[in-house]
Amino acid sequence: MSFRVFFDGSDGFMRGTWKQASNVPKDLTDDDALRVMVDVHVRGAQLLFKHDKYAIYSEHLTDTTPQQQAYVAQQMADVP
Repeated sequence: MSFRVFFDGSDGFMRGTWKQASNVPKDLTDDDALRVMVDVHVRGAQLLFKHDKYAIYSEHLTDTTPQQQAYVAQQMADVP
């Protein structure tokens, strides 16, 4: 039996809250933040899959642009 782990609003920091973090360099862009977010999603899903679990990432479409959504979909396409 496999389990699912639900991450609600997993892209919420794309609203710009990441810019307030003290450990984020000032010259990073929203696209840089998106790449980090997707990397975390991919790694998280792969780790959970190793333990017979599936990640379900809920994203708020208003937090990202259509181009960013396409990037997310492309990067996550082969991820369990």
